[in-house]
Amino acid sequence: MNFARLLICLGLIVVNSISFAQNEVNKKPKSKSPRTAGILSAVLPGAGQLYNRKFWKIPFVYAGIGTGAYITYYNWRWYSIYRNAFLDRLNGEQDPFPQLSNEQLKQYILYYRTNMEWALAFTLIIYGLNILDAVVDAHLSGFDVSDRLAIIISPTRLSLKWHL
Repeated sequence: MNFARLLICLGLIVVNSISFAQNEVNKKPKSKSPRTAGILSAVLPGAGQLYNRKFWKIPFVYAGIGTGAYITYYNWRWYSIYRNAFLDRLNGEQDPFPQLSNEQLKQYILYYRTNMEWALAFTLIIYGLNILDAVVDAHLSGFDVSDRLAIIISPTRLSLKWHL
């Protein structure tokens, strides 16, 4: 009888220690602050990704913002050249495009201005997505994505009662 009690106690101790060891193995990862990640990305693009330790995203952030900034600058430069030529022509001064009519100059001005505005919008969208990515990634940093996730489906008994 005493031997049976001893085995039961030892069995409970072993089961209890295994359940505590299981909790230590499945520690929840330390979550990051979404606010800090967003502020860092707003101040310096890519800093939120650095804070979240997603180093592979940083080159994409700078490639997107750099490409948009270059295209914006390129179109701004040509827009300024054609606009200044048009203004010089209106003031009676010599312009660098005597072969172009006023309508052609206006078309070039409109073309480069439209492209400049689209490129600027693209750059601002990439900048905003950089901040959004850092915030969302920080929110999801505490999410459990281990291989030990499971769903338990068990049958339940449904009782239908009719009240007439």
